[in-house]
Amino acid sequence: MSHLPKWRCVGAVAELEKKGRLSVVIGEIHVGIFRVESGVYAIDDICPHAYGKLSSGYVKGESVECPLHNAVFNLQTGRCQFGGAWELKKYDVHVKGDGSVYIRI
Repeated sequence: MSHLPKWRCVGAVAELEKKGRLSVVIGEIHVGIFRVESGVYAIDDICPHAYGKLSSGYVKGESVECPLHNAVFNLQTGRCQFGGAWELKKYDVHVKGDGSVYIRI
């Protein structure tokens, strides 16, 4: 059995164009996928402080604000920029030519 990370198809870029974000669960991992002007990013979708769903938060530039307690996380790095010293796991994202969005878990 391989322990190497695997790429998983999580949706279509067209869905991201409509909503700007997706929330997916792979096994027990909750991932928020965000499309902003600079690209498509994937980070843990659950805030470690109040367990808010970040894909329901306010997105501005390359940051997302937790809807429960206002911590702000950088979408590129997963680091908390305001409201705590947390760091979320970030995931590699690949958008294929057919518009399929893949993340590496």
